[in-house]
Amino acid sequence: MQTKITELEAIQNRAAAQDADLSRFQDSLQQYRNSYANLVKSFEDLRLNEARATDTISTVEPAEVPKKPVRPRVLLNTVLGLLVGMVLAIGGVLLIEYLDDTLEEPGRRCPGAQAVHPGRHSGARQRKWRRRC
Repeated sequence: MQTKITELEAIQNRAAAQDADLSRFQDSLQQYRNSYANLVKSFEDLRLNEARATDTISTVEPAEVPKKPVRPRVLLNTVLGLLVGMVLAIGGVLLIEYLDDTLEEPGRRCPGAQAVHPGRHSGARQRKWRRRC
């Protein structure tokens, strides 16, 4: 029985020693993890500072000299100018016609006069309106 007790005490001592080793290894592991995190952060800071310090514009491909000289396209520019001018002219005419509020009578033009329904006003008022034109 004494031998059993001695064996159990030896096992207990070994377990205590293993627990101490385990604790020491866990502390070392935590220190290594912290060191690694600090190194990664420092590396990222260095990359960021390097990116800020260098020019971000770089030549992708060099410029090439054209094989034939560039010339103005007179015919194309003239046709496009005519088309744009015609569209603008038609638009201007339509806009002026839309905004024109003059009343036209045969042989007479009254600028700024409003068209009135003949049955709504007396003849005197219509005569007065006609005299203002």
